[in-house]
Amino acid sequence: MATWKKSFQQGVQSFREGRLEDALTSFTAAIASEPGEYTLYDSRAAVYQRLQRFREALLDSKNVIDLAPDRWQGYSRSAHLFLKLKRFTSSLRMVDLALERLTNTDAKRRSELLSLKDQITTALEEKQKEASRTADHFGKLPLEIAGHIFSLVLNDNHSWVVQLAQVSTRWRAAILETPSLWGILVLSHRNPAKKARLWKQRSKGRVVELCIREQLHRTPWALDELRNIDLDALRTLRIEHFSVRLLRSHLPAFSSDILRNLDVLEVDRLTSSDTSSILWLWSEPEMQLQSLTVQNTSVDWPNLAENVRRLRRFAFQGPLYFNCTPDVLWLLHSNPELSELKLYIDNLIERNSSGRDPPDTVRLPRLLQLELQTVSRDQTLNNLLLSLELPALRTLRISKQVSSLDASLTHLLHSQSASSLTELRINRCHFSSSAMIQLLRSTPVLEILELSLIGGNQANVVLEALATPQLDGSTSDKDGHPSTTTLCPAIRHLDLSHCPCITGGPLIRLVKLRLPHQEGKPHELTLSSTAPPQSVEPITTLIIDGCTAVDAEILPWLRSQVPKVSCVYFSKENASWKR
Repeated sequence: MATWKKSFQQGVQSFREGRLEDALTSFTAAIASEPGEYTLYDSRAAVYQRLQRFREALLDSKNVIDLAPDRWQGYSRSAHLFLKLKRFTSSLRMVDLALERLTNTDAKRRSELLSLKDQITTALEEKQKEASRTADHFGKLPLEIAGHIFSLVLNDNHSWVVQLAQVSTRWRAAILETPSLWGILVLSHRNPAKKARLWKQRSKGRVVELCIREQLHRTPWALDELRNIDLDALRTLRIEHFSVRLLRSHLPAFSSDILRNLDVLEVDRLTSSDTSSILWLWSEPEMQLQSLTVQNTSVDWPNLAENVRRLRRFAFQGPLYFNCTPDVLWLLHSNPELSELKLYIDNLIERNSSGRDPPDTVRLPRLLQLELQTVSRDQTLNNLLLSLELPALRTLRISKQVSSLDASLTHLLHSQSASSLTELRINRCHFSSSAMIQLLRSTPVLEILELSLIGGNQANVVLEALATPQLDGSTSDKDGHPSTTTLCPAIRHLDLSHCPCITGGPLIRLVKLRLPHQEGKPHELTLSSTAPPQSVEPITTLIIDGCTAVDAEILPWLRSQVPKVSCVYFSKENASWKR
């Protein structure tokens, strides 16, 4: 027997017994004696494959193909090995070549190879799907589109620009090459000079929004980094507890022309010793401001009324001076495009007003949201409300009004300023229940009603009215009896927090009155057959926190009928049961 055959048989015996290293030695010895025999390479490739040494196995499979290109064995082995290495395209090519070399009579082998081909195809499809999921499709977008997408994301929080630039190399390149993404500069105590220098470079000197935080007063010289840029693109300026005089000295480009062209100005706690510089903010004629927020800062109301006439949003928080109502009204009169107005009056201070007579009526046809708050017993807010006509008003929030709101509520009713209300929130105020109920009769689309921290019995009387069908004298049923309607039929959210007068009976009737229509529902809730049925919305949110007169036994039923019910007490001492 030839030497190589003896070594081959020894190798086969060792392979069957699992002695792979001995088999590898025997097959290598056989190949050394007979290097032209392809079966020896295929056998050694099988040993390498079992040993997970796929590279050596592939080399032997290649030798099989080179020595016997018309035989299927080398291609089949290569297909298995490429599959193990996850080189699916090569594996698929090899199995096709193996199938071409099979005879028609070898059905079993053909079936095995076809099964292997299906396995390879499935693995290849999974790989392609995974590649599609993880591919950087964003990196293939044109720079203009990528920049627009980034700008939409940064609308929520401009500070994300740094984090976005660290996601990938392509994102960083796109962000660094889009100056508009660096147009918002916020300076505080964290490396203000370095940040100003970096933003100036990346924005190409076009800062559209500048925000000065309170901490910058310790390092105002950081603004010197912006000395050599023009501010023609600046449209938003926010200043917090910083000197306007220092701002102008370190930023000489911040001129009257720049101030006039601002769209948004927000100031908070500007230095009181800087009065002349502060008054400069309101002294420039024909200002383009559309949004103005002033907190705890001196305001020249007459100048503001004269120079600012394009406001869409105005918010003021701080002290007013006595008898300033005419000046505030003239400001509102000068800005008929207002859609949002917030006035939070902390106190009244001694200071002479302009002495100007107020306008007879201030009509704000586009005002959608009005928020008023005061801690003073003065009639300033009431006087303001009595002079306003608000035909489009949708949200009204009044809080901490010590004097009675009755006159204001009556004015809202008669001026038809409540007909479009969808949200009414009254907090820590005094009013009569009759005035409130009369107002609610004119709010057919009201969805949110809050009467919180209301003393006396007014809130419970209003609740009773909401829970009781109202007679409607304008329509009648087929027997001639007056039909009924529901007060505020669109209410879905009701907040009666911390009103100690609220009791459980009216709450149950309120919820029942507004449950979805079912057979057997009381006929009093339906209009006559000659009038269209009234649409009544169910209550979805009921807040009765701090209402200690509400019996705990009704809470399970309320929670079964209302998706969200909140009934929380301030402390365990105030609660006589668990909720």
